[in-house]
Amino acid sequence: MKKLIAILVVFALVAGAAFAETAMGGSAEVRWTIAENSGADNAKTLTSGAVEAVGFQMSTANDEGTFGGMGKFVFWGHGPNVGHGTAGNRGWEIGPSHHKWDRVFAWWQPIPQVKFFLGFDGDGQFNTANLSRWGHHQMDRGISVEDWDASDFLIGNWDDFGMALIITPMDGLALNLAMNIPQAKTDVEDWLKESIQFQVVYAIPDIGTVYFTYNNFSGEDGLVGLTFHSGSLVDGLAFEVGGSFDLDADDDAVNFGVGVHYSGDGFGVKARAFFWPNDDFYVKADIMPWVDLGFATLYCNIRVVTGARDYHGEDATTDLGWHVNPYLRLNVGVGDFRIGALIGDERAKDEISFKLAMSMLVSF
Repeated sequence: MKKLIAILVVFALVAGAAFAETAMGGSAEVRWTIAENSGADNAKTLTSGAVEAVGFQMSTANDEGTFGGMGKFVFWGHGPNVGHGTAGNRGWEIGPSHHKWDRVFAWWQPIPQVKFFLGFDGDGQFNTANLSRWGHHQMDRGISVEDWDASDFLIGNWDDFGMALIITPMDGLALNLAMNIPQAKTDVEDWLKESIQFQVVYAIPDIGTVYFTYNNFSGEDGLVGLTFHSGSLVDGLAFEVGGSFDLDADDDAVNFGVGVHYSGDGFGVKARAFFWPNDDFYVKADIMPWVDLGFATLYCNIRVVTGARDYHGEDATTDLGWHVNPYLRLNVGVGDFRIGALIGDERAKDEISFKLAMSMLVSF
């Protein structure tokens, strides 16, 4: 053991000399569900608390900025965060809790126009839904309803273990090639059937950014999507609009999505909506006004959703579900304090549920 520690110390000294630009940090979050009730007949009102997550990370790069990487380790008190795409199968269990590598990768940029990435980035890359995914709630996990939502409508993050090649041949243009790499031995032919994403990104000065994306992650033929995002056409207004088409589907499986953010002087509103106008028409829409109170920011998200898609294996319906989700976020410098309520019947089952929860997060 002493020999191992000595080796690690020497390695750290060598690494510290070779990689001068090193940053370390972390965060811890604790939560209390003060009261919650499912709304079902004879349901009891429950309370619970937990250490939700503790994370540590370190990033580094050489002086020339041509080689670097990051390692981030997260302990989840409630298990892997299901919001992180398919990341849940990458953790391992210790009793009722889980921990996993959330971001571990290295990158190499031999010339300014070419960058090679290898590893896993649970925060995702090549996102085309900047406003309508988790950015809608500004990462207020547990207090708000933190659904990623948009991945089937505006093609979302690539966040599996794999490699990426990022080529920027000219200002404003990026060509992104990503490949999922299986973490268990897999037949190469089978791997290639669900492993590739290719994306063209073009930023139009003073107008916005266009994303064209293809991937075959969900099937041999794959999914294509087109998204436009702008944050500069009107002061205080940012929006995105786009859609995707499933090449594997038997019918015209077209999905559409839109996200809009408006910020004024101490107030604003966010909205997003997703449409699936196929045999079973599906709509999910959120609108969330917010106001800066000085000492805190008050949000209130209002959602309506049809039940045309299966919900956790239940039969699809055309009934209309809803929720109302007010929450308060206090900025206290090294973290924040959040408290909020969630009232609704999102599955349209005439069972109005409620939840009152608080969270405290500190960064270091």
